Amino acid sequence: MPLRRILCWCARIVVVMLSVHDVWADGRSWPSSARLSLQAETAVLVSDAFELANSKLELGLDSGNWRFSILASQAHHAVDVHVPGGFLPDATASESQWAGGVTVQWASDDRWVLDASVGLSSGYQDYRSLWLATYYRELFGSFQGYREPDPSGMSWAFGLQHRLRLLEGVVKASLAYRRDHIAPFYEKPLFAPLRSGRDVLESWSGELSLETVPHRRWRVKGSAGLTSTTGRDLRSHGTFESRWALREHLVVKGNIGVTYESPGFHAAEGGLGIEVDWENEWFISLSARFYSDNGLVRDPDFVSSAAPPLDSTQLGIGLRYLHPRLDWALKFGGGVYWTNFAPVGRNSRDFSDLYKDRQWLFGQAGLSVKF
Repeated sequence: MPLRRILCWCARIVVVMLSVHDVWADGRSWPSSARLSLQAETAVLVSDAFELANSKLELGLDSGNWRFSILASQAHHAVDVHVPGGFLPDATASESQWAGGVTVQWASDDRWVLDASVGLSSGYQDYRSLWLATYYRELFGSFQGYREPDPSGMSWAFGLQHRLRLLEGVVKASLAYRRDHIAPFYEKPLFAPLRSGRDVLESWSGELSLETVPHRRWRVKGSAGLTSTTGRDLRSHGTFESRWALREHLVVKGNIGVTYESPGFHAAEGGLGIEVDWENEWFISLSARFYSDNGLVRDPDFVSSAAPPLDSTQLGIGLRYLHPRLDWALKFGGGVYWTNFAPVGRNSRDFSDLYKDRQWLFGQAGLSVKF
């Protein structure tokens, strides 16, 4: 896993960004109508069988009523594939996903904002997809009809937001589309040729959100949305977020969310965090997050690679620094993440190691600069 390479590139980005900032801080400046921003982030998540890393760099430009941003990211997945029973040899796989996107935002006045974005990606979206692709390659790679996967995706989205004068808030509506070429599943019926599953997924999603300030120290946001994906029933979700400044230097954050998909999938999540700052310069935070669902397996008597019911917990700590004069910030964080899956069905034991209870460690770092 090129973790050292990722950290080296992040260090180089930090040096370049700070150097450029110092040049402009010495007296040179962008035109008064334009402002440039740069953000760099990296995160690592590791367990006994998986190593994941994600790095991204975003460049933004604000000019008058317009805002333009370009995002580039790399997600690296390294997995160990183990199938109980020993009929398949243990395997390892390591792949990277590259993605990029462009967003344009236009404000007609102080009340209406329109944004549009487009994105492209190449590679596996997550470690689970890589694990399953490696499993099917080891099992059916020599069979006629097997095709080497080449996952990729494209997406676009539109959003319209309106500032409400009466409620001291913002309402936003968004519509998004995504098309992904994925690694399909394979099965070999007796006395029949190899069969593969769907290798293209399309999804449409819409969301409506409202963010308001009921009190000068209290900010809340609620959202609801629908998602339609190829081969699946309509999925609905709702979230509620709250941020309360209990004191001048003490903030409490919380969120809850629910998801439902017919004929019976449901999930719930929640989080709670507290942040304390010293002189609006140093910020330290503690957070806890919880998630639970009843799984995507519809019939446990059939072979299925879908995830069984899951309960997960995450505990984290973060440190953030805002420079008192120059417009840049640093942040660091880390913690522990537990995933607890229900046992897989008796005919799906090949996937028991993929859905094994695990303890993960995670760390992240980020830098943002404005000129």
